[in-house]
Amino acid sequence: MPRARLHAFSALVALAVATAACGARATSPEAPAAVATATDVVAAGKAVLEQYRQGFEVRSVEALAPLYEHSDALVVVHQGQRQIGWSVVEPRLVTTVQGATDIRIAVAEVSVVGLGADAAVVQATLRRSISDGVTTLEDAGPITLVLRKSRARWLIVAEHYSFAPT
Repeated sequence: MPRARLHAFSALVALAVATAACGARATSPEAPAAVATATDVVAAGKAVLEQYRQGFEVRSVEALAPLYEHSDALVVVHQGQRQIGWSVVEPRLVTTVQGATDIRIAVAEVSVVGLGADAAVVQATLRRSISDGVTTLEDAGPITLVLRKSRARWLIVAEHYSFAPT
């Protein structure tokens, strides 16, 4: 992808994540009616979220890696810590799954909004439990995945997860 298109796409992704994460909703009576998202886009978004959940639960980087964009366009934010690029994100995934003896993830309130035929935002409430065999950490909060269709696959190009401190 040429650098100018990459920057434009990154700006679109950042806008989509910011809008989705803030839960922006139209409140004025003049707001346009919501546009229905194609059922195949909704199904694809839900499938990526389910593969994400399963990949963490089986603690497999090999299962998680194909879900992500493998370029510098990937942006992952967890608890305010931003990671840019696959080369930065992959080691975090490795550390998370290899350091755990058990990971449980439950998702609820899933919604998928299409951003055209080749992009979508997936929002859900995620409840997560990670154990190293001695200590178990539990948290829950909103997760937002921005997906882009690349060839026949939907890839995570941005991820944001945050939870209230305990």
